[in-house]
Amino acid sequence: MKNRMKVSMDGTLIYTKEGQELYLAYVPLNVNYWYLLIGTRTEAIDYTALSRLYYTTSGVLAAAVIVMGLFGVLYLILRNREISARNEELKRMMELANQANAAKRDFLAKVTHEIRTPLNGVMGMITLAGKHSGEMQPCKEYLDKAMISAEYLLGLIDDVLNMSQIESGKMKLVAEPVDMARLKNELETITQSNAEKRSLRSASTTRA
Repeated sequence: MKNRMKVSMDGTLIYTKEGQELYLAYVPLNVNYWYLLIGTRTEAIDYTALSRLYYTTSGVLAAAVIVMGLFGVLYLILRNREISARNEELKRMMELANQANAAKRDFLAKVTHEIRTPLNGVMGMITLAGKHSGEMQPCKEYLDKAMISAEYLLGLIDDVLNMSQIESGKMKLVAEPVDMARLKNELETITQSNAEKRSLRSASTTRA
């Protein structure tokens, strides 16, 4: 008891005085090293009540720990589900972004090819017009064909610039009558220069 008091510790002990068993409890008061001493006869203490209180308190604490543990486990489960859902959403968004990038790359590749074709037609017709600059009629025909290719190229560029309308779904298809003979001539004019460079002829021309 003295050793415990030297370091300001509390404690209890049982001792015998005049044949009477006594119970002594000591608690430090933190005031000038004072102690509060409480003594009583051991038979005055209801150990059954103390045991009941002890087990009741222990049971409540154990139940509280179990409940807190269950809440903790439930929170972790819900948290893991939320994280998994976010990961799945991020994965889906990443896949959509990759698909969009792939679609843009494919679109740019096709647009580049489409722009190159009428541009080659314009350059080819201008080159032919330059070779026949002294001849009015052939020169005029070549310049007219160059204008057809240039107009097609301009329309293609306008469509590319209107990509925002296509992406937002505002682009509308319009049904119009088409002069197939004129369309055929325009297509032949646009592709003629590249075809001549590669020594290509149409099937009808070959049969003829």
